[in-house]
Amino acid sequence: MFKYIFFFVLMTHAFLFSCAQNKQVKGPVNHVEFNIERVDIKPKDTKTLEAWSYNNTVPGMPIIGNVGETMIIAGVNKLDKATTIHWHGLSPISYLEDGPFKPIAPGEKFRFKFKLFKSGTYWYHSHTRPVVEQVNRGLYAPFIVKAPEDDQYDGDHIIMLSDMLLGEGKAWQPGLGIGAMERIGNTIAVNGYIDEAIQSLNIQPGEIHKLRFIGSGTAAYFRVKSPWPLRITHTDGQPVEKPYETQEFIIGPGERYDAELMFNEQATGQFDLEILDSISEPIFSYKVFSKIPVNIQGEKKEGRSYIFQGVQKPDYTEWLDKEPEHILYLTSSMGGDATGMGQNVDMHAQMGHGPSHSEAMQMSDQGGHSAHGSTDSHSGMNFRWFINGKEHPNVEPIKTKKNTPMKIRFVNNDTHPMDHPMHLHGTSFRVLSINGQAPAQGGLLDKDVINVPKNGGQVDILLELPETGTWMLHCHILDHEDGGMMMHVDVEE
Repeated sequence: MFKYIFFFVLMTHAFLFSCAQNKQVKGPVNHVEFNIERVDIKPKDTKTLEAWSYNNTVPGMPIIGNVGETMIIAGVNKLDKATTIHWHGLSPISYLEDGPFKPIAPGEKFRFKFKLFKSGTYWYHSHTRPVVEQVNRGLYAPFIVKAPEDDQYDGDHIIMLSDMLLGEGKAWQPGLGIGAMERIGNTIAVNGYIDEAIQSLNIQPGEIHKLRFIGSGTAAYFRVKSPWPLRITHTDGQPVEKPYETQEFIIGPGERYDAELMFNEQATGQFDLEILDSISEPIFSYKVFSKIPVNIQGEKKEGRSYIFQGVQKPDYTEWLDKEPEHILYLTSSMGGDATGMGQNVDMHAQMGHGPSHSEAMQMSDQGGHSAHGSTDSHSGMNFRWFINGKEHPNVEPIKTKKNTPMKIRFVNNDTHPMDHPMHLHGTSFRVLSINGQAPAQGGLLDKDVINVPKNGGQVDILLELPETGTWMLHCHILDHEDGGMMMHVDVEE
């Protein structure tokens, strides 16, 4: 049986862990235990496959806590490979507890201890290179820090989106590894389920539900479409200044979006939330890869209204016209130097996947995924990914002081026309501008993953890191991170 059982109401989370008092820690303590181990899984209509797991499920066991709690997370790595655990989006947290610099050897016990300061939708996953292999095999899971107002929702649901690359007979294919452009699956899973096995969402007219979308694909962008308005309240776990309604949005690798859903009519029946690959239109005529059934039943509840009303944020307009302190140029090549001159071979066309890579990206509003649905190996291509002309670990680090604001500009000069979702560990940052313009929706936005558009796109961010240490900054298309598009931010007192 496919052990992906995660479409659930978060308010019933007590069974996931026990809360205890610890004389050495002030305040409530939340103890979580799980092992990292191999598990046999059986997605619908597929043969039994071997995966790696947190607590024998893929996605892994949801961790759910409350602001003010101290988390103590422990277990054993039962894999025959070393791994790490990165608590994606959590801050402030020490750089060692953040995970990448805390390796867990085969057979070794692990223990993490940190306090939860900010509510939000986060997740955790392996950060051991090649990251794409370990995450692709199943080492990813949700991490939710509840806010007091979350208990006001009639339902609170995790929607974790990932992709599987299924070959002939729906046989599972592993990731392509270092040297690939990127691997994107041809099947979208929702909380681990595929096709009609996807769990339905049940609502009563007039109820208000919180939906937490998590983009956990190793390279895939997902397009979420709804026939009923979704009210976006948070991006990457952080509240937006001005909630906004939409019926369609795109979630990139590592990103999260929280939305309120209220069906405000007296009706019964079903509608579907559609989950598409973001490049499926117009190349694949907007093909629906997955559907989340939403069942409407019962009498309408009266008197319910939206719960989240937005937050007031400090004004940072003084930073808009300032020159950035650091400019990070994002480029790639195939086996050559950072310019890629003379090396920009269109592998998408060579491999016979329909439109050429450049044509495909020009038709897409997100871009960047040439090996779409392919089971061919890219190991001989030797793609390389650069920040300021260097590959990790040779990229010159950014050096800064604790709690010191700085402006950073990302410039996507990649000769391959693809976006790069850049992720910073240790804190969220303010999005100042995208291609010279303020974010189109939500007012002032704070994120920890920002999509840098293709074809020379520029993004300015303002950040200050609250903890000393060495922090990762990298593209969250994991093939690109493994291939070199990663650097450090060193923070001193």
